[in-house]
Amino acid sequence: MMSQKSFLRTKAEVTRFFDGLDLIDPGVVPLNRWQVDPADPGPDIAAYCGLAIKA
Repeated sequence: MMSQKSFLRTKAEVTRFFDGLDLIDPGVVPLNRWQVDPADPGPDIAAYCGLAIKA
């Protein structure tokens, strides 16, 4: 059985994973901010995500 580990990281720590890449709007944000209807994102989820392209 494999053990799984989770690491708590701040927004700044997650943003560093994108160094050297071009972040797509809205950048590094809580998970629910990447949904179809940004006008009604609901409460923030305590996890960050981002999408970037290699320049």
